[in-house]
Amino acid sequence: MTPLGRLRRSRREVLASSLVLVGLVGFVVLVYVVVVVGGGEAVGRTSSPLVSLSVLATALVALGFDPVQTRLEALASRVVAPEGQVSRTTRCGSWPRRSAAAMRRRSCPPHRPR
Repeated sequence: MTPLGRLRRSRREVLASSLVLVGLVGFVVLVYVVVVVGGGEAVGRTSSPLVSLSVLATALVALGFDPVQTRLEALASRVVAPEGQVSRTTRCGSWPRRSAAAMRRRSCPPHRPR
């Protein structure tokens, strides 16, 4: 397999990735506008943004990036998946819960020292 062969992705994967990218860019822009511009407007300083509000917006984006990305990936996989087909993200997303439940159901024999 050539190195470029591994980089090939289906149209659905490209579309899902594009939807996630657009959503993340929108999230970053929305947080910046609300915190920096809206906060500057509330403080009464509209000529130049406050550094403290920019730092706050950066912290909010950093804390919210992973949860937003996870939700956007799940949404994109549901939107892009063909009708009746379960996407890989949906199928594998519940794997930790299912495996933990399966481990609880199994009764392991007590450990016997030799």
